[in-house]
This record gives sequence, structure tokens and C-alpha cells, in this order.
Amino acid sequence: MVVVVFSGFGSLVPGTVRCHLPGSLACPGGWLGPAASSNGAGSQWFNITGYDYGFWIINTVDGTNESSSWDLFEGFTIHVNATSLPPDPSFDGTGQHGVGLLVGGALLLNIAAPVGSWASASFVAPSTPSTGNEIYCTIYCGPGHENLRANIVNVVPPSVQAQATGGPLTGYVPLFVDLNGSALGGRAPYSYSWNFGDGGTVSTSQDPSHTYTVAGSYTAVVTVTDSTGASSTAALQIAALPPAALSATASASPTSGVAPLSVDFTGAGIGGSPPYAYAWSFGDGSNGSGSTASHRYSAMGNYSATLSVTDATGTKATKSVAITVLASLPPLAVHVTASPSSGTAPFSATFAAKAISGTSPFTAIWNFGDGSNGSGMLSSHNYTVAGSYQVTVTVTDASGRTGTASTYVNVSGGTSAPLSVRASTNVTGGTAPLPVTAFASIEGGTGVYTSVTWTLGDGSVANGLEITHSYAHPGNYVLVVQVSDSGGNLTSASTSISVLGLNLSVALNGTLGDAPFSVNATASVFGGNGHYSPIQWSWGDGTSSTGNPADHTYNVTSVGVFYIRASTSDSNGLTVARSVPIRIDPKDVVTLSINASTGGAPEVVSFAAVGAANSDLNDSRAQWDFGNGVNATGPLSTHEEYLHPGIYHVSVRVRDLLGLWVSAGGIVRVPAPPPPGGNRAGVVIHSLPWIGNGVGNPTSNALGLLFLMSLGLLYLLWSGPKNRWRPPSPGPPRRLYLPEPKEPPHTAGDPPESAHS
Repeated sequence: MVVVVFSGFGSLVPGTVRCHLPGSLACPGGWLGPAASSNGAGSQWFNITGYDYGFWIINTVDGTNESSSWDLFEGFTIHVNATSLPPDPSFDGTGQHGVGLLVGGALLLNIAAPVGSWASASFVAPSTPSTGNEIYCTIYCGPGHENLRANIVNVVPPSVQAQATGGPLTGYVPLFVDLNGSALGGRAPYSYSWNFGDGGTVSTSQDPSHTYTVAGSYTAVVTVTDSTGASSTAALQIAALPPAALSATASASPTSGVAPLSVDFTGAGIGGSPPYAYAWSFGDGSNGSGSTASHRYSAMGNYSATLSVTDATGTKATKSVAITVLASLPPLAVHVTASPSSGTAPFSATFAAKAISGTSPFTAIWNFGDGSNGSGMLSSHNYTVAGSYQVTVTVTDASGRTGTASTYVNVSGGTSAPLSVRASTNVTGGTAPLPVTAFASIEGGTGVYTSVTWTLGDGSVANGLEITHSYAHPGNYVLVVQVSDSGGNLTSASTSISVLGLNLSVALNGTLGDAPFSVNATASVFGGNGHYSPIQWSWGDGTSSTGNPADHTYNVTSVGVFYIRASTSDSNGLTVARSVPIRIDPKDVVTLSINASTGGAPEVVSFAAVGAANSDLNDSRAQWDFGNGVNATGPLSTHEEYLHPGIYHVSVRVRDLLGLWVSAGGIVRVPAPPPPGGNRAGVVIHSLPWIGNGVGNPTSNALGLLFLMSLGLLYLLWSGPKNRWRPPSPGPPRRLYLPEPKEPPHTAGDPPESAHS
């Protein structure tokens, strides 16, 4: 708020000196009006008021200056209103009135108006401070009573105002905050000092960054000082939240498509304690690693790809994404011809491929059966060795669909070559039942081929250059073709296929937890034939459910190892089931054990965070608050020296192997040191446990408080009479020492005693 100081003259000035000049008529005086009721930032308002013709800007009796001052803030916009003056009956009401302002010899303000009207104006004060400037008043109030001046105007810098911005102002520890300080008003250059509010090093940077590593509420304060030594402060409230529980995110692209389907996966860890390790289970028995991964699904099915994220403490979190792989698009229908289809070597044949279905344009790749290849929907090849050759063409259309077709050419005569055969199939794998077409290409030999025999790996046999067979059961099969010629030569070749059956995998969000524990289970089904029946779940605790994914909660009495079983069947009646174990432990409980050495400050007190049976506590991550302003992170057992007597509230937080917090607390009373020859033991009060993730058990804590109060009463009964009263005895009186423990002032972070109730 801008304050303008005006003259103290006015109606209080005696009438004998008001506006009286020798030889003129007397006229009443006036005064400079008060500052406006409010001033906006960067502006000032004031009014000049009066009545009749007198402005008490100067003493009109002797012409001397007034002693009052008027401060303009440099760079501010000044708004001036001069009040209306009534007509002067002694001068026919024809006078003018006005106000002017000279700063550094420059006329910044000059407003005037006829008597009976207002005069108003605005101007901007100079940006350079100056003092001793002039304000003057022109009033017709008798001869010579115009252009009266007074040196009462100063231009001064506005007070410096500190400003603070930054962010983020709320987040999980470790919380990294960027801060920015700035100044409004005052005189440059400015200096800055930041206090982050957490006991960290003060920064003199204008725009520092700071990391809050301990959860709590903090006030970051910037102090701005200008070149004149004036200073101002501004503050930001920052909330550093306890570390978030570890969680995982996972996404996939695409999430559905036709087999074979290539999928890109992306995952991330959130919360916990970085850095993270990433492991992927793609749901078909394959695995991967890294925050990004790719996988190719070759068989139709519904898959659950699961990401496991492990942080620096060993805590794990999982996230699954569903992948749907559809059956392959029907192949293109392709027709192939050879012209001519037989001849004597050297023998040249022309091959033509035609797509019966699909979308043009088409591309074609040829395998001529003798190890040579070609391309184009029309292609030629020259054979120099006798043989019976399978010629295969693979045609691809504009949408990526493919189709194959084969034909044979028979070549006689030509260069003599050993008898050889090649074996191939139209598919290399699939789900049962799987139809397969197998081909044999023969080269060389003598005379004619007397036998082409196949053994198909499942106990079946067949004969011919091209055979068809259906595999009904899952497995890996080797197909062997054997060829003989009329010259008694014998040769063979083989190829293999993989036949998948109905398969099932199960992914859980966790395989270890504290009761009560909620588990999310997802099943991935692939292989088999047709549609799958709904997933049936058995949770191992006598309950079951249907659906995929599925959720189940093991209550507080469900402790032990349980086997989660998922099952389904396909349209052929094939059934598959998988079981995975999960271990449910009792809720972790920790108790704070306190053991003092001897009574009286300084006192060394030992502490131990003791877990109940089956508690899986992390023995190196306990967070201690000793109540005396000292905090520490370390093992479950530690000690602290208390230098002064007092009552100290001690608490400990411990993470279990799942990353969950359990807490306990207690009170240590350290008495004053005993007088010479005295003996006074320290009083130590042990705690009851707090159960769960840092949340007190109301019943246990109430009992704990009652227990503490009882011990306190016993202490008072023991310490009071023993030390305050002695039986009378002859001789001079002895000085009595009555040291009493004192409650230290609470510091930030100390829990009040009522927190244990």
C-alpha cells in the first residue's frame, strides 16, 4: 500500500494567518487531501482538496515553504484529482485554480480548471530517484498569490518484493524440485538466498534445484536483497510424500492380429527404489528382458504377456497385457503350369504362375527343385541332369497373403550324376490336427525310379513324389523319403514339422504376500482346435471361480502354501490344466525393544526392532527417529546417546521383503544425573507393537498407553518419597538435590504422546 504524507495545515491553522497578504482581503485556507483509500500495484492515487481559494501548500502569510513531504514511487503511474473551488465573491468568480509539478526541472504535471470545476491528470514518475522537487499551486486569492511553490516532492524507489515459483510442489521422495526467485521493486542488482527447509545447504543461486529425500512438509524460503540493503522474503510449501509402493505398467502393439503375429512390448516401473530390472513372460513359454521387448507368436491363441519389475530392494511388481492371435488368413489360391513338362537334357522349361484369389499386384518366387531359384509370375529354367524335379512357386499379393503351388518336370539323359533327393513340406508346424503335404524332388541316378517311399514319424507310411498326411497329436515329427532307381542306387532325405497341442500358462501379480492378500491371475491358452471353454480356477483354499483374468483374496486366516489351478478345453474335447504355488504369510509384526545403560544423562540407550514369528523383515532398511532430532537408516539393532535429560518419543519403521512398512514406537525417559553419592536409575518404557503398514492398532495402542501411564505412576511413587522426604536427624541440615526430568520442546517430526493412543 502506498502512503502519501500531506501537510498538517488546514482548518486547524489560526484564522489570523490564513491566506492573508498585505492589502488584500482575507480568504479562508485549505489543505492537501488524504491519500486515496487504495492503491493498485504500480500506481498511486491522491486528491488535493480545499475550499474557497486557499491551498495550504505553503504559508501564504510569509511565503515560506512547508516542511511536509510527498513521496512518488519511481516508475509508478500517478493519478491526481484537484477538488472544485467555489467562486470568489471578492474577485467576481473569474479566477483559475491548478496544481503543477517540477521534477529535475521538467514540468511533469500542470493541471488547471476554472473555479467551480475539477482538475485531474495522470503521469508516470521518473525511474531515477531524486529529492527536493517542486510542487506549486496557482490560486487567485488576492494580488501576487499565484505560482506559489514548495520543495516537498521526492522520487523514491518502491520497496523490494520477493517472489518464489517452482515445481513440482508435491511428489514422492526422492522429490526433485526446480525453484525460481525473482524481485519486484527495489533497486537492482539483487542477491538471493534459498533455505530449503529440510536442513540442507543454503543456496545463493536465483534458480536452484533441490532434492527432498525424506518424506515431510517443507517450507522453501527465498530472501531477496536489493542494492540498498532492503530485503524481502517469499515462501513455497512443498509436500514430499513417502515412497510409493512399487508398481508396473505394460503395453503392447498390436494386441491382436493374425498368426504369425509380431508384437512390440513396452514396460516401466513406478515407485519403489530405482533402478529397476525387467523380465517378460510372453505367455507361450518364451521370455524376454528389458523395458522394451519384441516377440513373434506363431500359433493361434489367447496369451497373457506379463512384465515383472524388480527394484533395488528386491521388491517385485507385475503387470499383464492380453494378446489375441487369430488363425492365419486363408492362403491364396495359386495355379502353376510347366511347358514342356518333360524332355531330354539339356532341357529348358517355361513355368507360369496364376493367382486365382488375392489382390494385385502379385510377386512370385520359384524353387526349380535342383537347387536353383527364380522370380516373376513367368519364369524359365534349363535342366542339365536327369531327374524328376518338384517345381514350387510362392505367390504374395498386395495385402501380404501368400499361396504356393507345385508341379513336376521329368528330365532324361544328360550329364551323369549321382542319385539324390530333396524333401520339403507345405508347412513347418501348427496345432493338432495338422494336415501336411510333403514333396520329393529327385535328381540324377540311372534309368527310372522304381520306388519313392515315405515314413512320416507317427508310424504312418506313404508312397509317391507328393503325399498328404494329417497329424492328430502334438509332437515333433521327422519325415523321411527314400528313393531307388533301376540301377540299384538308393538315397534318402528328411524334413521335420512341429505339431502343437492345447497349452495353458498362468501368470500371477505375486507369488508371496502377507494375509490378507489379493491375487490377480491371468491364463494364456494356445494351440488346440476351435474355441476354448471358460477358464476354471481353483484357489487351493476351498474356493473356485470362472473367468479370465480372475481375482481372489486370501483372508487373514489363510496362511501357508496354496496351489492355484487353471483349466480349460478346446472344441475337440482336449483338456489342459496348470498349477502354480503361492505362499501367504501372517501379517508382519514388529516390536520396539529399548534397553538403557545407567541412569542419568548422558544416557546411551540400545534399541532393537524385533519381528514376530514368520515376519520377513529387511534387516538393513530400518528408519529410526530417536526423538532428539536425530534420524537414521540402518539395521534393526542400533543405539543412541541422549546428552540431556528429558522425555523422548522413539519410533522405527521397517520394510518387509515385499516392500510393505511395519512400525513400532516407545518412550525413553532420561533423568538428570544423580547428586554426588546418589543413585538413580533411568526409567525406560518399552513399546507395544504397531501392526500393519505404519498404522497403529487402536486396541493394542490403547493398552500400550495404559501400560505407559501405569509405569509413570509407579515411577512417581518410587522417585518422589524416596528422594523428597528424609526422617529428621540431629545435626546441621543437609542440602537436598531434586533433579527432575524435563520435557524437551517438540521438534518437527516428533510425534506427540497422544499419537500412541
